[in-house]
Amino acid sequence: MDLVVAAQEMFRREVDAAVARILRAGWRGDVDGLQTVLTERQSRFVNPNVQRFLQSYLSLPQQTVSNITVDEAVVTITGAGEGDDYAAFETALRGLIPWRKGPYSLFGVSVDAEWRSDQKWDRIAEFKEWFHHRRVLDIGCNSGYYMFRLLAHDPQIVVGIDPSDLFFFQFHSLFQWMQDKPLAYLPIGLEQLCGFDHWFDTILCMGILYHQRSPIEALRGLRNVMKNEGTLILETLILNRDGDYSITPKSTYAKMANVFYLPTLDCLLNWLNRAGFRRCRVLDVSRTTDSEQRRTQWVNTESLADFLDPNDPTLTVEGYPCPYRAVIACHRL
Repeated sequence: MDLVVAAQEMFRREVDAAVARILRAGWRGDVDGLQTVLTERQSRFVNPNVQRFLQSYLSLPQQTVSNITVDEAVVTITGAGEGDDYAAFETALRGLIPWRKGPYSLFGVSVDAEWRSDQKWDRIAEFKEWFHHRRVLDIGCNSGYYMFRLLAHDPQIVVGIDPSDLFFFQFHSLFQWMQDKPLAYLPIGLEQLCGFDHWFDTILCMGILYHQRSPIEALRGLRNVMKNEGTLILETLILNRDGDYSITPKSTYAKMANVFYLPTLDCLLNWLNRAGFRRCRVLDVSRTTDSEQRRTQWVNTESLADFLDPNDPTLTVEGYPCPYRAVIACHRL
């Protein structure tokens, strides 16, 4: 089959199934509006990278699942005869490099992603009441690591959104063996999420806010899709400095061109207040280290060590303070 046609068919099949899961979870929003957004997104699902990713996805061997583990650091899927297909699985998964979030183990192949996302997860995992039987939105869900970890808390549904073609295929490389799980991946960005006003109980916004050109407006958008009693879990870059201010990098921050604002913790709390959030609680402030973000064999790009001043790791290569991240829980009312 022509790869362009096959990619289009896979896209429509998977997004239709995702919308069906959301409807089963009780959503009664603007279905036609969401379908219009998804149809426009499908029209752009035709580039050469998509065809390359599809080839890797299709080359994953068929397997019978014997066990799925989502309550440990490594999200693991095992099968009865996994050793026989190890090389084929590894080749296919390496075709989907770079793996940013993980770790995973898929039928014996360990995918040591750039981020040890389990460390970030451990900072929020104790708050099970935010996830149990809840409708959860994971913004910028990447390959779906947090979506899979959330399954251990028996959510009503987890909706992940991310516009990346690569992450779409990474997610489905694992999810194809979990079709009975209450997970729904929509390959769109936050600004395209329509028809979900006051629907989600809990929102994960992890590593997204600093990419927004208008952070307060983005926070207001998040508040709009939350129930009145809803909870936002926000994880974002901050300046580890006293005071109530933010900076805008001149060109890049830690070699990222899409970082627009870096607030102090006080400034971030002020943004949340201005956006209408209440009862904000700081859960964690941590410096990002190479135990959490580093280059591995599953990443073909630079990583944290390349983003810091080699003579002074407390600074980025641009001379800004090195990355610190805050985790804050706050509520709509």
